[in-house]
Amino acid sequence: MTYAPDGSVQPEAYVGLDFGTSNTSVSFVDQESVKVYRKRSEERQWRELNDLVDVLPFPLAAPLARYLGQTDAERLVDSAFDFIEAALAVAAYVTFLEFCSLKRRGATKLFKGLTQRSAGPLWHFLADCLRQADAAGLVSSPFRHVLTPELFNQVDGAVTAWAQLKHKKIHYGSVDHFRPVRVLANLSHQVFSDNIFGFFEDVHKQKFGARFEGIFRHAHGRSPFVRRSNYKGDRPFSGAEAVLVRLRSGHILPLQPLMFWDDCEKHREIDPPGHCYLYDAPSRTEREFSYKAVGVLCSREISLQGDYKPLADQLMALRQADASVEIIHGHFDQA
Repeated sequence: MTYAPDGSVQPEAYVGLDFGTSNTSVSFVDQESVKVYRKRSEERQWRELNDLVDVLPFPLAAPLARYLGQTDAERLVDSAFDFIEAALAVAAYVTFLEFCSLKRRGATKLFKGLTQRSAGPLWHFLADCLRQADAAGLVSSPFRHVLTPELFNQVDGAVTAWAQLKHKKIHYGSVDHFRPVRVLANLSHQVFSDNIFGFFEDVHKQKFGARFEGIFRHAHGRSPFVRRSNYKGDRPFSGAEAVLVRLRSGHILPLQPLMFWDDCEKHREIDPPGHCYLYDAPSRTEREFSYKAVGVLCSREISLQGDYKPLADQLMALRQADASVEIIHGHFDQA
């Protein structure tokens, strides 16, 4: 909500209030930013990206919203590459875990080649996974379009430009950031329009039955996540497990250990299940691993001790050879 007085004088700035469920945010928008937002609202391609903020999975919606909200030239480029890295990470992790669910003739070591969650290593990891996977009927098959010459050159050029920017070899003004953001946002929309990213709530055993039931929360757009489905199946889930669900078939692709949900001591006001964490990098000894939270400057370090040992065990095994992932089946009704 913004307020501007009556009269012919053009305001120099606006103060806005965003009323949330637990708090209210105050924002200050100067006149130059208003002009930028107005210009973008009149351009079809910017409107398309703005529409995707509400439908993409949260790990993509959050950085895309920050990108669209920037008016400073350098911050706009930085935000673009934040989204590009997030999109490459989600695409690579989903493609890899789906690849691990396929029947394979021999052992592979694709994950061992991922050194860290940054644009260059993620881009090579994604391309390797896509080339290894059979495209027929897979959730990740729309991502294969990035291997076509035109789209490959756009994404590859963006990854190269980001490396050059970090080493101050090129100027921010020379970077074409809009096209690769648009490519990755639209390809992601193709994947996640039928396949829903989210988490489970209150999964419990049926009172007199052998199956489990609960709520599957659709974590698309920005929090709070309103959409949900009723779940019934043979498998219990905790709220910490990040999953990808194809509602029509009931297929569930576990995204652990590369993504999970967890609370945070710095942000106790956030509703369960807390932050969404994405795998970041191993330590030098490859016995500790780091994760970064979506949308905030929070991180998680895990090791072979404590509550996160199962995750660390899984990651250590993946560093040796790509594991087998089981596709789980359930039944989902609209809540």
